[in-house]
Amino acid sequence: MAADSQIICVTTDRVEGLNINQTLGLVWGISVINGRGDSPYQHESADAARQAAYDHLRQQAQSMGANAVLGIAMDSFVAANGDSWADPVDREYTIYGTAVILGSDADYVRT
Repeated sequence: MAADSQIICVTTDRVEGLNINQTLGLVWGISVINGRGDSPYQHESADAARQAAYDHLRQQAQSMGANAVLGIAMDSFVAANGDSWADPVDREYTIYGTAVILGSDADYVRT
């Protein structure tokens, strides 16, 4: 399933001209390049793995009703699969941020 292209994703904690009307919570995406080739999250390249993690983050935000993800950051982790770094390695990519609903002052409903 493709992520909705209307979800705003930024590394900053705000978007110029829009207010945070509601904070929905943490969202994340994870993908793996598995040196053994036996992972269900297997991807052929680092770019494909990063894109898969990003797409998963956006899908999760969309399912929560968000129209934006703020404060996006990405981490990666490399681990050997054996006793030596010469053995195949796993590379895990994790991307995370805060799902929010953005809008103008007119969109904000005070309760």
